[in-house]
Amino acid sequence: MTPRPRPHFLWPILLVVLLGVLPASAQKGSEVDPIVDEIQVEVVNVDVVVTDRRGNPVSGLTAEDFVLFEDGEKQEITNFYAFNDGQIRKNVESEGTTFADPQKRRRMAILFDTNSLEKRTRDKAIEGLERFILEQFDGTYEWAVIAHNDRIQHLQPFTSNKTTVLAALANVRDLPIPIRREKPGDAVLSEDPIVRSRAPGFAGLTGNATDGTGPNQVTFLEFETRDRMFTALQRFDNTTHALVQTMRAYSGLPGRKSLVLISGGLEALPGPAQLLGKGIPGGGTSKKNDPVTSAIHAEVQQRYEAIVKTANAAGFAIYPVSTFSGLSARAPYLDVERTPQLSFNGGFDELPPEIDAESAPKIMAAGTGGKFFSSTKFYNSFDNIDELTANSYVLGFQTDRAPDRKYHKIQVKTKRKGLRVTNREGYLHISREDRLVNELTTPLTYPKDRGDFPIAVEIMPPESVTAKRVTLTVAGVVPLEDVTLIPQGDEMIGRVYLYLAVYDEDGELVNLYRERQDVRLPADRVASAPEDSPARFGLRVKDLKRGNYTFTLTLLDEISDRFATGLQPVQL
Repeated sequence: MTPRPRPHFLWPILLVVLLGVLPASAQKGSEVDPIVDEIQVEVVNVDVVVTDRRGNPVSGLTAEDFVLFEDGEKQEITNFYAFNDGQIRKNVESEGTTFADPQKRRRMAILFDTNSLEKRTRDKAIEGLERFILEQFDGTYEWAVIAHNDRIQHLQPFTSNKTTVLAALANVRDLPIPIRREKPGDAVLSEDPIVRSRAPGFAGLTGNATDGTGPNQVTFLEFETRDRMFTALQRFDNTTHALVQTMRAYSGLPGRKSLVLISGGLEALPGPAQLLGKGIPGGGTSKKNDPVTSAIHAEVQQRYEAIVKTANAAGFAIYPVSTFSGLSARAPYLDVERTPQLSFNGGFDELPPEIDAESAPKIMAAGTGGKFFSSTKFYNSFDNIDELTANSYVLGFQTDRAPDRKYHKIQVKTKRKGLRVTNREGYLHISREDRLVNELTTPLTYPKDRGDFPIAVEIMPPESVTAKRVTLTVAGVVPLEDVTLIPQGDEMIGRVYLYLAVYDEDGELVNLYRERQDVRLPADRVASAPEDSPARFGLRVKDLKRGNYTFTLTLLDEISDRFATGLQPVQL
């Protein structure tokens, strides 16, 4: 890394940026050159599980036993760790427990998909997990507990306290199983600059169901197929939302992270055996292609892509545990370039006749380096997941490529024959700023990282008030020693980025405001400033609807790459 100029952490600094009155050089967030030149060398770590023909984890391998490729090009393995029973193997990197090292700590998030679970099955899963924790969990890694029905219930952040985890599972048991209801697609996904996904608004779903002979008319079979597929898509949206938000919330958390999804089977693409009833006119006779069903199928693929890319960007391997039993269709291949797969070119009669309840979980597992379990023997499934994640490898390679928001494919092979290697299929190369924004866009129910230093949030008196709208300035006050300035001629300069997340009274994100503020102050003014002067930065919010909110204000210092986040409830 090219050395950067040594910053001066000036104690006597007075930075007053209030009420929207910013220094002349303050600007809003367009792309600009960094204040200091540097070459960032980033290490990309890949969690790898190696199993034999019987599916048992294989230990004893070294870095020389692996070959790693990024986008088809061989990469030098610069970091290597081998784990046995959750601890780094001796004579590889270091000895003893890895629990104290956040970069190597194992973390397990449990997500209950109550939209697809029956109460009896859900309680059986909880019983199996409780038994596993009591008998097997040794406190050397961490658990988080999340459930979702009509909204996300974040019941327990990551903890190694066994009693706390068991209490969270008891709370899951007390949650009601919701009556299935449909809702529009995920607005957060639709606005995401990295992984875009739009819920379809297909007017054809409300078309007239007739014999299909007239213009813009569909048969009863076509209408029923469209309706059933759209319903499945909306239900799948709920699961996509919970998965994406959970992984984004913990994207900045280091360690070897896994997400265990407990579901009753995720039906993404139904077959005609589920659709046809006796006496439906036109049943089994249509041979024409239907653009609506093809469009819905493409939307399902975008959900797959969003989940897999988000998991790989956040460093999660997904282990779905499905309680569904019965016939299921073969999982389609996930194409991250969005090339259509399994398109309905042969008419409705050629749709798979079985329930497609395994495609989604299989794709999640295959794309993120996890494993799919289809069983109601929950204790055994948790035991297998624990064994796989405790006996694994971490391979790292270096890149000096600037974050490009592109998806880069990863392939890992072993030189030993007869072994199977499982790892995530790629990674989304995003900056720390993108990760921070991803965390801030998650619901307030998820814990927010308070950052590297304290910040106080001040709500200034409103500048404009109407019966329905308010305009005001939100200020962040930080300690003087945490503001980084460097000399440039007769001036001291710095740059901060402000992110104001506004949440409604239910903890859902209303809006995220972003602004860059450059600071240029005369050096003599900085030197003569009182030692106890705070550093303040403000962000103006226009025409906010009146109501109850929680503001989170995050300040990111560009030079030191440190940040702080503060929370403040507000009644407008």
